[in-house]
Amino acid sequence: MKNKREGNNLINGMIIEGDVPKNKFLLSEEEIHSILRYTKKIKHRILIELIYGCGLSLNNVLNLKYSDIDLINGEIKIKEIRILMPLRLINLLRYYFSCEKINDYVIGTKYGKLAKKAAEKIIETISLQSINKAINSDDLRESSLSQHDLLLESKPENCLPIFNFSGRQFS
Repeated sequence: MKNKREGNNLINGMIIEGDVPKNKFLLSEEEIHSILRYTKKIKHRILIELIYGCGLSLNNVLNLKYSDIDLINGEIKIKEIRILMPLRLINLLRYYFSCEKINDYVIGTKYGKLAKKAAEKIIETISLQSINKAINSDDLRESSLSQHDLLLESKPENCLPIFNFSGRQFS
């Protein structure tokens, strides 16, 4: 794995060794679950789930439209790439789509899509209140992709194929 924390750390029940750039750190599953449990608004939870659960960048999440999501097949289509969604996110989106549709954007406001700065503030505020750490969207995404890489190393048969935006398939 490319990015690892400094020293020995327990992630997904596995001890890993190595270095991480000083501005990066990985979130444990417990920290992610705490963040998700603390998130009160469904729109904020979907924001976090799309970044962490699907490995999407914040820009891709903010530009995501209802027409980009296929709930029947559990896929998100961005450009020509299809990303599989976790079951918990599919169910959450089904509920969200049945109750709230402000505009064409999944994470929208009555004026259009949510601003990037506002989205980062939401993530930072929720993380500070739930795990006492200020994280950003890149930390969520990096933790997602790193945990997926750890799963591939330990139990590749349990991993669904996901893609990054260079088209590289992770499994």
